[in-house]
Amino acid sequence: MGIDYESMKSIIEKNADGILIVDPEGIACFVNPAAEILLNRKAQELVGESVGVPVFLEGTELTLNRVDTSEVIVETRVVEINWKGSAAYLVSMRDITERREAENTIKKQKKQLEMVWDQISSELDHAKEAQVALLPDDVPKLNNLKLGVLYRPTNRIGGDFYDFVTDNSSDLGILIGDVTGHSIPAALLSFLFVATFRSHLARFLNPCEPIRHTNDFLAGKLPWGRYASMFFGKLEAATRIFHFCRAGHPPPVLLRSESEKPEYLDMPGMVVGMFENPIIPFSSQCISLEPGDRILFYTDGIVEVDNCEGERLDLNSLLEYILTIRQQPIQNFLDSIYQFCVQFSDSKTLKDDVTLIGLEAV
Repeated sequence: MGIDYESMKSIIEKNADGILIVDPEGIACFVNPAAEILLNRKAQELVGESVGVPVFLEGTELTLNRVDTSEVIVETRVVEINWKGSAAYLVSMRDITERREAENTIKKQKKQLEMVWDQISSELDHAKEAQVALLPDDVPKLNNLKLGVLYRPTNRIGGDFYDFVTDNSSDLGILIGDVTGHSIPAALLSFLFVATFRSHLARFLNPCEPIRHTNDFLAGKLPWGRYASMFFGKLEAATRIFHFCRAGHPPPVLLRSESEKPEYLDMPGMVVGMFENPIIPFSSQCISLEPGDRILFYTDGIVEVDNCEGERLDLNSLLEYILTIRQQPIQNFLDSIYQFCVQFSDSKTLKDDVTLIGLEAV
């Protein structure tokens, strides 16, 4: 049973969309109040006028020029109806001007963001080049030990840093550190920490001294909450005695060739750059290495690994795995540790910067 004329007219008049009733020749027969507002013309001005053949407007987006010279964008729908006993078309027009303007604004903003990102990306590339230049070019090759390095920043650049110090005596210094934060801010601070450390390095034989002077120079000058953990050790080539200082950094793991129990190069020590007068003074210790002994230096990105369910990698499980691969060549040893952590995290990379250094006495 079809709807009667008066009921249809009432529904059309109350509709929020602009609606025209048009005869087969394209002459407007009826205009609802919403269409008057949309077109900025009175119904009596439109009724009797030709508005074109509406069937071709189905699903079309039109830009209409109103009498006040303004424009309105409408989305049209056409339905064939019976109007006062004759065939006609109901043409609905929905104002989508604001939507289209918003979409155009979003497109412009997206383009602007792309331009900004291109600039940031270029700056990141330059910062990466600078950070790579700051890191050692090669792993030192010494007769009495084997070395390997794995460096994986979260982004193109990061807050992890490391360095090797060699001199004419064939002794080797190893520095590893981690600045709070990620990306450009952390990388900039890593430049500062390494440069400051190097500037105080030549004067001292005790490994805690360059760390202490780095702290004295930077404490009170950094933004609040910015600091670095550092570990510096020096291996005497002739005696295989390893002197080291730990400053708030995760303690390296010592794997003795004659033992299945890992040890830690642990000692009290506060972070660098945060306190002008640390409660715990920087100090050093030493150990003696035998052929086949290994030391694994690392940053906290390798021990703070979470999977997609929020579970953290158990350190005992990591140590058990490390013991099973301890006979691998030193670089493969580091690669395997990293891949073990990546597999646990269920991702292609880890969420934090990661640096691993492996040393084996021979």
